Amino acid sequence: TSDRVDFRDLWEIPSVDPGTLLAKKFAGRRGKPGRKVNGEVIIPPEPVPCDIIPGKGAEITGDGLRVISKFSGLPTAKRLGKGLVIDVEPVFQKRGDVDIRSGNIRFKGDVVVRGNVCEGMIVQAAGKVNISGMIFGAQVAAQGNITVGKNITGSNLVAGGNNSFLSAIYKHLNALQSDLSGVGGIISEIAGQAKQKNIKTGQLIRHLIDKKYARVPN
Repeated sequence: TSDRVDFRDLWEIPSVDPGTLLAKKFAGRRGKPGRKVNGEVIIPPEPVPCDIIPGKGAEITGDGLRVISKFSGLPTAKRLGKGLVIDVEPVFQKRGDVDIRSGNIRFKGDVVVRGNVCEGMIVQAAGKVNISGMIFGAQVAAQGNITVGKNITGSNLVAGGNNSFLSAIYKHLNALQSDLSGVGGIISEIAGQAKQKNIKTGQLIRHLIDKKYARVPN
């Protein structure tokens, strides 16, 4: 097969936007009676009521049946007695390095990395990014500030603004760089042909760019 697996993206961090439905309560239904091996009827117990309790970053609707998020972040649920407390954590904390074992980090909130961001990895946040260690050969993007505790080597960092717009710009720049490399690789051949045909080298290069490398600006 030609499909390729990127092991850096095998695990996705669950994150939600404001107004996302986090939990919904349904009325309990009693189960059907069963039988033991001796034929004795087993009466199912009555359903146990379960409350859904909005915690930090969450709120319950007026009917008391749904919990929705108040802001972006990581949804969590923890048992409390006979109920569940639903929270939204606005900060994702990664203890240790961001590497092939942890996978890339993409989160709708703030990201704190208590380690390094290693080669080939990506950290993207809708909020701020705070990295206590180094960044080497990696990409870090945040709509807020990026704070780095140690050195940055051979990495791309984008802070603030519309990251999707910047990603599109990078794609076009990469394509343009590829075209320029293509032109540069055949200039010597073009110069030889121009000399044989008594044509100016610049004119032949311009003709080639117009026909084959239209993305290169005039």
